[in-house]
Amino acid sequence: MAFSSHQLKTSSIYRRGIWAVVLGLAGVLAYLVLSGRIAPGRPVCSICQRPLHPAQVFLAASEKEGERWACCPRCGLHFVIESNGKALRATHFSNGKLIDAEYATYLEGSDLMQCCGPTTLRTDSAMICEVHYDRCMPSLVAFANRQEAQTYQQQHGGRLVSLAEAKASVGRQMRK
Repeated sequence: MAFSSHQLKTSSIYRRGIWAVVLGLAGVLAYLVLSGRIAPGRPVCSICQRPLHPAQVFLAASEKEGERWACCPRCGLHFVIESNGKALRATHFSNGKLIDAEYATYLEGSDLMQCCGPTTLRTDSAMICEVHYDRCMPSLVAFANRQEAQTYQQQHGGRLVSLAEAKASVGRQMRK
């Protein structure tokens, strides 16, 4: 069966159109993944939408909004304060096990910053900006016992705080 030149031309235009749509969708998907707007296969912080890091996740809850997983204790405490909620679980930084948030020892301001972004960022319009505020800074990580937290403090800096002190620090940051 022979095809007319018009049929071949029409078929070629359809193929190009389909390829353009496929490439366009792939480009949009790549942009969304690379910009951090979606993280396929990886859960994200329900507060700031960053990927969750197993060594730092924090669980908080409020009556109105239920349980929320946060990328770090600082982000989780933002939620606790904003929703008049409660801190439930923190992750013991050195082994990734969940512990009671109330009894953890927190290391604030160390160089252990898995969820914090770099000091510069690129906007959607490709402009480079210096970061002056990051909800997750200064870093805040949890430990099951004070002795281990002190060991990390000696290696990575920062100060040791209780949950109440960490919450007060986040509250001061939010009022600025």
